[in-house]
Amino acid sequence: MKRVFTLFVALTLFCSVAAIGLSKGGKKAAEEAKPLLYYFATDMVNGFNIGSAKYAEKFGLERGYAVKVMDAKNSPDEQINQVGIAITMNPQVIMIKAVESQTIAESLRKAKEAGIIVIGYDNTIEAVNLDMTSVLGTVKVGRIAAEECVKMLEEKYGKLEGKYSRSWVIWVICILY
Repeated sequence: MKRVFTLFVALTLFCSVAAIGLSKGGKKAAEEAKPLLYYFATDMVNGFNIGSAKYAEKFGLERGYAVKVMDAKNSPDEQINQVGIAITMNPQVIMIKAVESQTIAESLRKAKEAGIIVIGYDNTIEAVNLDMTSVLGTVKVGRIAAEECVKMLEEKYGKLEGKYSRSWVIWVICILY
């Protein structure tokens, strides 16, 4: 009987402490203490967008952010609403792959005015002065890859001259690929 009573008291104390912790914020307060990063995807249908969202989440978590991933379902209006709601949550960072660059501009301007860091991802949003834009230009990446191929060829065979000059090899690689 004494054991049951001790167990009952211990359980009651545990529940009381847990209840007090939750009433004062507990886990929620701990999450709020972390800076918040929102990642806005155009949709979560294709592999690129799904992968981008996963890596954005991984990136944020590794750096101590609480991360929320939002799916606009390829709707500009949905994305505008999501960004508006996010601004009220006072995140430190918004990372966005815009459904439509022009329609989201005003929402991002409001985020910037609220002191939120705004990063554009995979497309340019020229109507707003973003803190950073990360865009993959396939032509530029192709040229960089071609130049790296030429470097490897030159390391192995020496300087490319004559009929097979450096410029010609880069041009051929860019055309073929």
